[in-house]
Amino acid sequence: TTQPGTRVIDAIVVAGGGGGGYGLAGGGGAGGYRTFSNQTVCAGTALGAVVIGGGGAKGGACADGSAGVDSSFVIGSTTYTSEGGGFGAHAFRCGGNGGSGGLAASPNTAATGVAGSGTPNTITGSNVTYGVGGTGNNCANCGAKDNAAANTGNGGEGGGGNGGGNGGSGIVVVKEL
Repeated sequence: TTQPGTRVIDAIVVAGGGGGGYGLAGGGGAGGYRTFSNQTVCAGTALGAVVIGGGGAKGGACADGSAGVDSSFVIGSTTYTSEGGGFGAHAFRCGGNGGSGGLAASPNTAATGVAGSGTPNTITGSNVTYGVGGTGNNCANCGAKDNAAANTGNGGEGGGGNGGGNGGSGIVVVKEL
């Protein structure tokens, strides 16, 4: 419920990031990111339902990761949705569609896929970067990769010889002005 004097809000809606694939794999795609500025609301009334999307699970042995889950927020009678990040694919396959595509490393080169850089925002009072794509990996004998941070919508890293990383959960932040 908004405060009695609140007439305007700012908000961000970030979906869960995709999980990284297993072995020579693409990183998970970043969760979709939407920002709303100066949205008119009624003072002293409840805002609508909020859904915070979970991050996708990393791929098991020789498997793709899972897609991130959508996040949504209702203002008045309108639902605003950010789409979950695409899954990171296991070697030699394409990643999944989603809020942002995962980048795969090419198994025929020594390079690793470069992750999307995300978007910084200070709505919480701290400078946080949301929606960073997971890095692809083509190292066949590397260790397990890192999970993405919670509440960021970041994609999980693509796996080396072991598993990839889980995608970060999404977040919805509302700031009353």
